[in-house]
Amino acid sequence: MKLKRQGYADSTIQGRVKLLKRLVKLGANLYDPESVKEAIVKLNCSDGRKELAVEAYNTFLLTFGGKWDPPKYRRVEKLPFIPTEAEIDQLIAGCACTKRLMAFLQLLKETGMRCGEACRLKWTDVDFERNVVRVAPEKGSSARMLRISNKLAAMLSALPKTSQRVFGITVDAMRKSFARQRLKLAKKLKTRGFCK
Repeated sequence: MKLKRQGYADSTIQGRVKLLKRLVKLGANLYDPESVKEAIVKLNCSDGRKELAVEAYNTFLLTFGGKWDPPKYRRVEKLPFIPTEAEIDQLIAGCACTKRLMAFLQLLKETGMRCGEACRLKWTDVDFERNVVRVAPEKGSSARMLRISNKLAAMLSALPKTSQRVFGITVDAMRKSFARQRLKLAKKLKTRGFCK
C-alpha cells in the first residue's frame, strides 16, 4: 500500500513482488541483506535483471526499514531485434485464431501505443466515425489522439463489447497469449525472428 501511495504503478509493484518471491525461493531471508546478495548471485539471468532485483530489495528495505550495501549490476544495452513490416504482418495474420490478440497487435503496429495504454483503451476512446483513438498516457508519455486504418476499425468493431475496455484483459494476460501464439508461429514457419 505504501508503494501505491508513492505513485508506483501496479505493474511495477507486482514485478518487484515477483522478484522478491523468487529471491526467497533461492534461499534469501529478506531480513538478512547478505542472504539476499547470495540469492541475487544465484539468479540465472542477465545483469539487467539482477539490477532490477537490487531495486526491488531496495524498495523492500525502504518499506520495512533496513539498510544494506547493495551490489552493483549494470544492464548491457543491446540493439533490439526489429522485424520487417512483412514479418510483423505475418505475425499478426498468424494470430487469426485469436481475434482480440490480432486486433491488439494491429493497434500496436499502427499507433505505436504501449501495451499498457492499449489494454486500458475504453470503447469510449474509439471514434469509429473519424477512425481515431484517444490514448490515456502511461509512464511519462502524453495523452494523444491517433488515426487508425479502416482495417483496424473493422477489427475493433468486430470484438465483443462485454466490458468498458476494448480488450478486457490485463497486460500480463495479453503478453502470455502473445508469447504462446508467437512460439507456435515460429515453429510453424521455422523462423528464429519471432522467438526474440
